[in-house]
Amino acid sequence: KTTDLSIDVFTAISEWYHIPILVMTDLPPEEFAPRRIARRLGITEVEVVSAIDRLERLGLLENLNGRYKRVHDNPIFSSQTASQALRHFHRQMLGRAIQSLEQQTPLQK
Repeated sequence: KTTDLSIDVFTAISEWYHIPILVMTDLPPEEFAPRRIARRLGITEVEVVSAIDRLERLGLLENLNGRYKRVHDNPIFSSQTASQALRHFHRQMLGRAIQSLEQQTPLQK
């Protein structure tokens, strides 16, 4: 099941790390901790906490008794017009892919 979300919502979360944080809710609760997420994604703990707060405010993430859960299983963000937010996101993701090619060994995930 997919959910089409507005470009306005996407603009608020156009920094690349919001989507991986949503996906990381599938991790065991002890792994979904700001310090661990920050280390894993290579961002600051403050960025993680801000992103989690933002995702909650936008209704994309909910806290169920201390356990975070995605509200939408497979969100899709689309726009009928060119969007700077989408371009920004894709540019960041391409940069992360290039960085991964340069830094990761074939055995790393």
